[in-house]
Amino acid sequence: MRRYALVFTAKDLLCIKIGGSLGMIFATVVGEAVAEGYGLSTLTDVYDHLVGRRADALQEMQVKDLVDLDKLNFAIPYDDLETIAIKKGGVFSPRGRMLIDIATTNKTYWFRIVDTKAFTEYVNLVRTILPDKLKS
Repeated sequence: MRRYALVFTAKDLLCIKIGGSLGMIFATVVGEAVAEGYGLSTLTDVYDHLVGRRADALQEMQVKDLVDLDKLNFAIPYDDLETIAIKKGGVFSPRGRMLIDIATTNKTYWFRIVDTKAFTEYVNLVRTILPDKLKS
């Protein structure tokens, strides 16, 4: 599973990869964990730390340069957006059942948001920037 940051610009929604699939990054995570002296706590802890560090570095970059960083990054022009559906699971839903479904004219994307604070921020951004695209 890949991790993406959603970046709202004046004209586009940027989908910026901040973490790769566990299979692809296993060697990197273990290598960096040992190099930085983490020992081998849980791989999830190390992975979360590395993703957080990458997200911090991305915040320092110019918006126009973000999409070119990785071949899996992409931009969705607001004009191509059909609907954005926000789905939050109930009390008995598994952790991380907060979803944002983005339907464009020719494709549908979905993003699972695990962090409640990040989910709330994304919901507020959609309500502020793209209220006419929000599907209840």
